[in-house]
Amino acid sequence: MIEIIAFIGLLTTILILQKIHIYYFQMNRYEIKTSYKMLLSNYLIDFVIIGLIDILNYLLYINEYNTACIVIGIVAIVYKIYLFWNIKKYNYQKNKLKYTQRVLRWIGILISIYLIAILLIILLDYKYIHLSLLIFEIVNLIGITISKLIEYIYEIKYKNAAIKKLSNYPNLKVIGITGSYGKTSVKQYLYSILQNDYIVKATPMSYNTLMGVCKYINGTSLDNVNYLIVEMGAVRKGDIAKLCRLVHPDIGIITSIGNQHLDTFGSVDNIYKTKNELADYLMDNNGVVIYNINDKKCYKAWNEYNGHKIGVYVINNNSNDINYAIYCENGETNDNIYKYYKMQNNKQNLSYYDISTNKVVYLSTMLLGEHNLQNVALAVTCARLLGIDSASVVRSVASLKAVDNRLQPKIGPGGALIIMDAYNSNEFSFGAMLKVAKDIDKPIKILITPGVVDMGNEQYDINYRLAALSANIFNEIWIINKVNKYALLEGANSSNADCIIKTYDTLDKNIFSSVNELDDKFLVIFENDLPDTYK
Repeated sequence: MIEIIAFIGLLTTILILQKIHIYYFQMNRYEIKTSYKMLLSNYLIDFVIIGLIDILNYLLYINEYNTACIVIGIVAIVYKIYLFWNIKKYNYQKNKLKYTQRVLRWIGILISIYLIAILLIILLDYKYIHLSLLIFEIVNLIGITISKLIEYIYEIKYKNAAIKKLSNYPNLKVIGITGSYGKTSVKQYLYSILQNDYIVKATPMSYNTLMGVCKYINGTSLDNVNYLIVEMGAVRKGDIAKLCRLVHPDIGIITSIGNQHLDTFGSVDNIYKTKNELADYLMDNNGVVIYNINDKKCYKAWNEYNGHKIGVYVINNNSNDINYAIYCENGETNDNIYKYYKMQNNKQNLSYYDISTNKVVYLSTMLLGEHNLQNVALAVTCARLLGIDSASVVRSVASLKAVDNRLQPKIGPGGALIIMDAYNSNEFSFGAMLKVAKDIDKPIKILITPGVVDMGNEQYDINYRLAALSANIFNEIWIINKVNKYALLEGANSSNADCIIKTYDTLDKNIFSSVNELDDKFLVIFENDLPDTYK
């Protein structure tokens, strides 16, 4: 009877430990993909300690030191609880475990292997049950390896299907777009401009990973399509290169190189190299790369790379920016230099010189934010490279609409101006939002935000600075979630501005109800929404 109770207790302990492991891996944004590597590196000490404890437990048992055996077992469990507490403390900003399809598959594999191992122990020699924690660690390694192998098989299957499908369309031209920010907006603007003259397809929403792009290609018809626009995302080195080998782009646009996803890239230098994997491919395959040289790191890459490249620069009409002079000295034609004007009649204005007609072309758009003018300029440059005439460009730009949740304005039920900028914010886009908020003439301005994430070791400092700037523009800041709560609070208070700070655990329906009741004196901006692992 005691052995049965002990066995049930053991299984319960194992299930708890398994959840600890899954929690640890998923909360660090690695899940199954790289958890094998993490287990070898981050859990090596844990593995050795558990192994020594279990071996000691086993030796005490076979020598009939039962009391000592029980004590050692308790020590092992206490150690695991201590480990979990430290993991939970380290990940205080990331909350609920998400049971994704990958995690569920991993759980199934681990439980199956572990039950088989326990059954073999019972049938062969029950005394080996005292090595159960060590066996659990080994089973984790085996289970992760099997899960990773399954993922790899699926990846190869879908990738080969997408490659085979694309090979059936030799005349299809592919445009790849990457960058730390701005790529989804440029993709949407370019699609809107090209679709009036060509048959165009573009990866939807933010389908920008290898498997996301494969899923789109395998599930959509490419018959008679002239151009396929592919958004290319990356969270680690080599991601863009893999996408290039999949779709073989003819033209590339690099929108920006910044400190997004520092927790997985490790350094800005790694981000720089990864974004330029698109340029590497294009230079090796006689393609064309278009750079946003307003971005300092893009400007650096534009200067460094040899091959067919285009630099796009947006300059204030009244500015004598030194980069503008350098740009002209490099011998580039003036038609890739755009000039913007202050907003007039709720519209932003942009102009460029068309060397084919020797005329200045004026563009007007309802899009908010100077950064969106840069996105428009990149899309227009690519469209003109593909033969779209200026008259068509003017018409298309005038009708451009904000991409969902990217400085997307709407009027609330009570009359307040509500701007949704809730998708994947970063330091640059947050700053761009602040410029827009500052220029909007409303007596009461409210910012609702959880701050920005994926900033690695710089996350606290970045959110502190952004909050300090925000407090000088907004009358109220509503901080959502615990992720950056203290950084935002302390940053806002450091400004000594007359700004009301409120904190909320989650962005729930009560917040939306409160916003919907606000009248036309109010401006409300929702800045950023967190990835699922933070919720």
